[in-house]
Amino acid sequence: PLRFLHDAKWDERPLVIGVGDATSAAILLALGGRAAGIALVDAPVPPQPADPETTQRNEYAWLRAIADDPESCSPALPGRADPRLRHGLSPRFDDDYATHQREALTVPVLDLDDAPPQDVLAAVAKWWACAPPRPTRR
Repeated sequence: PLRFLHDAKWDERPLVIGVGDATSAAILLALGGRAAGIALVDAPVPPQPADPETTQRNEYAWLRAIADDPESCSPALPGRADPRLRHGLSPRFDDDYATHQREALTVPVLDLDDAPPQDVLAAVAKWWACAPPRPTRR
């Protein structure tokens, strides 16, 4: 979606709706200044590995995949999503880290949990309509 908006020369930051595992990506976009607001639907359940060793092996494999991808080792191009996002999220879940990310957000956040799609869209439309006025395009 960001690539499409960039190619279309869209100069406003979009409202990003993150569903499931994409909630983390929506948070990262907002933290990176690329979203005007985020709506989070059905946050992912953290993985429940069998033991700490399995968690560590999974984390190393995930980091190795990123390190072996040349595009993931360089900064994201303007208007493009971070190439590391294509490798998914860390197989580790850290509640303190997630809490710190949420506290650092400076854009409006709408939390919706496991609602039917039509209710999500209606809630997002109502929420966004009540947001403070956005600057008009020139």
